[in-house]
Formats: sequence, structure tokens, C-alpha cells
Amino acid sequence: IAVVSTNRVEIHYNLLRLPGRHISFGTVILVQPTVRLLANRSGVWNVQQMLRDRGAESPDSAGAATAAPWAIEVQDLEIRDGRVLLLDSAWVESHPEDPGAVDYQNFVLRNVNCALSGRIAGGEKQVAIKRFSCTMEQPSIQVRDLLLNAQITPTETNIELLHLRTDRSSVTFTGKLEQVDLLGGISLSSLKKKPVRAT
Repeated sequence: IAVVSTNRVEIHYNLLRLPGRHISFGTVILVQPTVRLLANRSGVWNVQQMLRDRGAESPDSAGAATAAPWAIEVQDLEIRDGRVLLLDSAWVESHPEDPGAVDYQNFVLRNVNCALSGRIAGGEKQVAIKRFSCTMEQPSIQVRDLLLNAQITPTETNIELLHLRTDRSSVTFTGKLEQVDLLGGISLSSLKKKPVRAT
């Protein structure tokens, strides 16, 4: 199953940076996309292979040195009228459904509209969400705005700013999640045991 499928995509990129192992996209627009974030029964997510650091791969059979990892940068990624599906199969099979709670391991977001930027370079990932809105059906929640600045490394996730406003509440948060590789293959339930600093 594809991680992302879309009705239309528009891309503007910089060819001059390709020789330096740097892919730079100025603008990427996805129209009515569907994003699928899926974990199998072993807890392996479908995006792990795509996001992992390839700089540590072994040399080829000829003994050549390992090449430096590619850096990928998106200055402006826009999603228009999208849909996001998240399912952690291992969690869902072992926990009963609670209709009155938000199930962070199994949900669907509709009417997703957002603008963000991001960078992947070696083991470091950065993301900035400039605007984000969506609706969740079960339970019924409307996210009116979301702002986020975060940096992810193999050992921690640093949230410089998270501001969330829904039809029911508003919250602003800064914090750090330590001793965890957020994109390296973890179960969502294991995050409960990790050190967290928050304000």
C-alpha cells in the first residue's frame, strides 16, 4: 500500500544542488492526497525505510568508501483537502476500543489543509508546520490551527513550539522527549516510559 497517493502534484525544485547530494524542493503542492501511516503486527511502520539514515550503509563489493548521505529539503509543502490514516495494528489488536476517547493508534483525519517545511540530513530531521487544520470524526474534533517547530535526532525529539487550537480548547507546549529514536521503530505505548521535559 502506498504511503502517499494524490490526485495531482505540483513540484518546483533546484537542479543545481543535485551534484552536492542536496535535493531542494522550493514548492510541493499535493491536491486531495491520502497519507497512510501503518504499523504491522511487529510494530514496523511503513515510513521507517523511507526516513532512516542511509549514511551508515556498508561499502559495495568493490570496497569503495561509503558515500555521504543525501540531504533533502522542502521549503514549502502544501496539502489541500487531504486525508491522513494512522493504524498501529499491534496496539489495536491488544487493546479494546473506547468510543469516548481519542485513539492515537487508530484514527482518520479528513479535510486536511496545511503548509509546512522540512529537512532530512543524515540522522537529523527538522519540521516546521506553518498552518494546519482538519476534522476528526470519532470522536468529533475540529482542529482549527496547529503550529509546530521540531527537531528529531536518533536520541531525542526537541519541540521548540507546539500551539494547538481546536473547537473546544487551546494549548501551547514546548518540550523534549529523550532516549528515543522517534523514527527508528518504536511502539507508541513505549513512549510512556521515556523521559519528558515540558513547559
